[in-house]
Amino acid sequence: MPISEARRQLGALVDRAYLGHEPVYLSKRGRRVVVLVDADEYDRLLELAEDAAGAEAAANARRQLEETAATPIPWEEVEAELGLTSDHPRVSQRRRTAPTSAITPSTSSTGSIAAPKP
Repeated sequence: MPISEARRQLGALVDRAYLGHEPVYLSKRGRRVVVLVDADEYDRLLELAEDAAGAEAAANARRQLEETAATPIPWEEVEAELGLTSDHPRVSQRRRTAPTSAITPSTSSTGSIAAPKP
């Protein structure tokens, strides 16, 4: 639906997305540019995307560990070295999303910490 038309029907389109759980695509010059989605559905999709990104990062970390034969660094060691405590909000959040068993060897695009094997 063109944005110009959507302006006139915004309330109905929000209802369609929210109540009907139907995504509403808006276009500009014939090209889709944005979508209206129920907020709960958006949160669910965002969480799925984050989970997929985390799984991909974990697979890359495992592959890198196997390729380099590096020794993993326990999260608690990294935490202590950085002066973080377990009650720090960023630490608590990372514990929910990052594996605590190891940080990947060598710095990678995921921002991991180097741990070359002696």
